[in-house]
Amino acid sequence: MKLRFSIRLQLLVLSLFLFAIPWLGYKYVWELEQYLRIGQEQTMIGTARAVATALHERPALFDSQSAYLQNVRPGTDLYAPPIDVPIQLDGRLQEWQAVSPLIQSYNEENVVTWFAEQNVPVTLSVEHMVGRYDQYFYAMFAVTDDKVVFRAPNSLSVDRSDHLLIGMLDAQDTLHRYIISPYDSGWVNAYQLDDNPGRFRAVDNALEIQGRWELTSTGYNVELRFPITMTSGALAFAIVDVDDPANRAKQYAVGTANPNQSDDLGTVVTPSPEIERILSGLRYADSRVWVIDKHKRVLARSGSIHSSLGLNAGSQESSSQGWWHYVEQQWLLPLYYQILTRPPGDFVDELADAYALAGKDINHALSGQPDSLWRLTP
Repeated sequence: MKLRFSIRLQLLVLSLFLFAIPWLGYKYVWELEQYLRIGQEQTMIGTARAVATALHERPALFDSQSAYLQNVRPGTDLYAPPIDVPIQLDGRLQEWQAVSPLIQSYNEENVVTWFAEQNVPVTLSVEHMVGRYDQYFYAMFAVTDDKVVFRAPNSLSVDRSDHLLIGMLDAQDTLHRYIISPYDSGWVNAYQLDDNPGRFRAVDNALEIQGRWELTSTGYNVELRFPITMTSGALAFAIVDVDDPANRAKQYAVGTANPNQSDDLGTVVTPSPEIERILSGLRYADSRVWVIDKHKRVLARSGSIHSSLGLNAGSQESSSQGWWHYVEQQWLLPLYYQILTRPPGDFVDELADAYALAGKDINHALSGQPDSLWRLTP
């Protein structure tokens, strides 16, 4: 018996094949997207390798104190971000608001030296950070202190009142100690201390370290500036608390590390202008390039993902203004974007001002294995 298909059944079977056309189109777009993603990943990996090759020939750019650390100590090993404008040394701390997420807090858990018995209650706390502008480091200290004791009038002793200690290593790894101990609020300069870490005797003025000490309702603020060339990258600050104006006995020092011992100093790392100039010279205008150290802290970055136009950055819009162009712009594209998600032209870049990076892709890159990570734009 010969099996026959009616025209209606044939039309039904044919229409079923027509239903597969949208699915085939979706699969085609999906495969094309995967192909474009792989191509873009390979391009970015090639860019990263080219930058790494250029920097590999300049090892001196990474020869700093922080480069030899096995682990970064939070609050001790500092990061000095670039500051857009020079800090006005007025003690008000207004210019620091732009980088306020990097401010570190120090309290009884950060006592670096005890001068009195250790059961003395710690009533002093400090908010502190450092920044860089041009060839200077800037430092801010917002100190909460229940009793502020200034240096006695006509006193030659510089350590018998509330004061700030600074310790740093120069290019020859020689320890230099400085102290700021004002008679009153106002403009301050540092004194250089002698080489004996067990005593605090001023031997010379250190006019290159300058700033402002300003009283507040809860204690005092200190803003400082000193040349980057004064330190090789090893640095420590400590606020020493004196509460009794009669006996002027020192109680403890709260800070980043002990400024009196070269082995106890922390480090400071700042984005490198030299590396940024190298990145700018490579002219990778269609991407953003990061350079980080082994502790994932940002040393330099160049480019912007907001201004990037992709691989066809130099292309221009087609000059065709025919009927098809009109139909495409007025009818097809609005119809497409009713179904498809249109990438936002303006978005928030959460990593625009990041000072450290983290993630599986970063770990793999630091171990010498290329990797990639796609992030959704918020």
